[in-house]
Amino acid sequence: MAYTEYSTGHPLSPIIWERELAAEAIQQTYVWSFMGKGANSLLINKTDFATKAGDKLVMGLRPQLTGRGTTGDDTLHGNEEALVTFNDNFTINQLRHAVRSAGKMSEQRVPFSVREEARAGLEDWWSNRLDTCFFNQLCGNTAVSDTRYTGNQAAIAPDAVGGGTCGRRRRARRPRRARFAGAA
Repeated sequence: MAYTEYSTGHPLSPIIWERELAAEAIQQTYVWSFMGKGANSLLINKTDFATKAGDKLVMGLRPQLTGRGTTGDDTLHGNEEALVTFNDNFTINQLRHAVRSAGKMSEQRVPFSVREEARAGLEDWWSNRLDTCFFNQLCGNTAVSDTRYTGNQAAIAPDAVGGGTCGRRRRARRPRRARFAGAA
């Protein structure tokens, strides 16, 4: 028996509803005020894969300069500071959830729209999950090992200097950023 199947990403497969749901769910979160697209945002919303193929993102990080500087007419030459950079890798994945209706007759028996309530329930679920992921990452909560609660990336415990080392040798203080990879 042959089946006609349209897989995810097929040109005829509608994705507008998902994007609207994700956009509305993100705006309901506590972390929305910390989110932005620029390097000065605490939480950087990377949407590179919304228009490009791939599943791994390499992001450059630059910590603050820590040198003393010079005053007055002191010699600047020889007192420069080397720029230090790091990188972090993100492998994207999807996290999904759904509500299933028993059918049209079941929906007919109640005085509300099951579809509307399902959509509202999924918005609530997403906003709560994003907040949970954000705070697990920000706090370095390594007690949570299920990456569905840490933004699809393992949480890194903070160290005495003020951030996770990610297995790399620390040369300077590095800003701590919450890391998310996935849909948005």
